[in-house]
Amino acid sequence: MRTLLLTMTVWTATALAQGANPYEGSWRAQVETDKGEMREGDVAIKGQGGSWDFLHQVRGNPCAGRAYPLTVQSATAEELVVAIDRAKTLAGCKDGTAKFKRVSDTVLEGELDNGRKITLTRK
Repeated sequence: MRTLLLTMTVWTATALAQGANPYEGSWRAQVETDKGEMREGDVAIKGQGGSWDFLHQVRGNPCAGRAYPLTVQSATAEELVVAIDRAKTLAGCKDGTAKFKRVSDTVLEGELDNGRKITLTRK
């Protein structure tokens, strides 16, 4: 009986984990630069993928101002973690990670792997 109960619990947890991504949709992103300037971009999430699009150009940096694919690494009720796959778009660009905590149904706050704070607001 215990084995059956444990097996059913594992199946239920697995089924819930494979459910719809609660963060699917379009988001407006805001991040502060090293110089204290605010930059905005768009993040779209669909299933386990999406796009990361900050169109601000930086002179001398070919990796800035491009849209990149993203991969959802984790999406729980409390947290979202995405990998920003820059190298898939342009060889030599550094991939990154962003980790977010859910503040409300429409706001996520987090940090990029370079330590910059970032906020996502659902469109």
